[in-house]
Amino acid sequence: MRIVPIIKTVGVACNLKCRYCWFNPLDQSKVERMPPALLEKLVRDYAEADDCGSYQFIWHGGEPLMAGIDFFRTALAFQGRYMGGAKVKNVIQTNGTMLTPKWVKFFLDAGFKVGVSLDGPREFHDAFRVTPRGAGSHDRIMKNLVSARELGLKFSVIATVNKANVGAPDDLFDFFVANGINSFGFNMVFETDSDGIPMPFSISTEDYAEFQCRIFDRWLERDDPKLRIRHIDSIVGGMLGVPVRSCIYAGTCQRFLNINSDGDVYPCERLTKAERLGNLHESSLGEIVRAKPYHAHCAMTNDLPSDCKSCRFLNVCRNGCTHHRIDGKLYFCEGRKRVFCHIESALSRIVRTRKASSLTPISVALA
Repeated sequence: MRIVPIIKTVGVACNLKCRYCWFNPLDQSKVERMPPALLEKLVRDYAEADDCGSYQFIWHGGEPLMAGIDFFRTALAFQGRYMGGAKVKNVIQTNGTMLTPKWVKFFLDAGFKVGVSLDGPREFHDAFRVTPRGAGSHDRIMKNLVSARELGLKFSVIATVNKANVGAPDDLFDFFVANGINSFGFNMVFETDSDGIPMPFSISTEDYAEFQCRIFDRWLERDDPKLRIRHIDSIVGGMLGVPVRSCIYAGTCQRFLNINSDGDVYPCERLTKAERLGNLHESSLGEIVRAKPYHAHCAMTNDLPSDCKSCRFLNVCRNGCTHHRIDGKLYFCEGRKRVFCHIESALSRIVRTRKASSLTPISVALA
């Protein structure tokens, strides 16, 4: 099985203190950078465990840029040493506050794919994405993004949809388009407390459906093949026969392994309450993915409720993100069905009213 490591370069350390972040209750002020020897072992283990000719590294946090540029130069050197002429893709997700011209030049030279966390207009973004002292981060990020674009960096954006902005899909859509951001996606917030009660900033399944349907309508109206919206690519593509790539629609959660800076290995970083799968100081990555805890995790993520197995939308859903399941069932199930029906109806109308050649913009956007 192809595996993809999500590497916490500095543990949970971050220069922001986002109010909805699952690491918010922890001390995020201490930078626990992954030691070079462990980084080397990770790269070597990955090369040996997944001898496939191509590799992907997702650099995450906390805030991964707090590791410093030299950390990533070292990582690239290890990739060159152990992965030879293989294709290596490096993806990094940053909050954008540290995205200086020096970092931009490094990413351009090294060929990194860069994702930036940005929750839309200032009033929505600064409601949750704040510094440890409570100050907003929007203006600094936007300044950095303008500079990055001028230097030639192409980036995508992830917006976290919560109670503050879920009722404003048009505002988010218009903001991104107006600022020349043509590749973006949405992480829908659903967090619970220790008693399993949804946190105040979590959205309902009704909120989910209304937001996603409206974003789809705006995308369809714009009919711009250069505009890429992650969940639309996955759903529309899947309905048109294109392989679904996004893990939350493809049921590929088990591919991702969260590698902490101390060597601990967990399932995807969203599964913060999951059991540890192993530690790189004690086992190789290959041994970890061959061991019982990993296979138990795979069995759990692949275990679908009976109504999922008979659902006509199974190939574009797969019971969604494991993190969003309650007692094995996707919390957003009914909302997703509404979204799928909405998109399916729209595609059916297009097929009925246009010739096949008129669908070119949609096909190009999903190529």
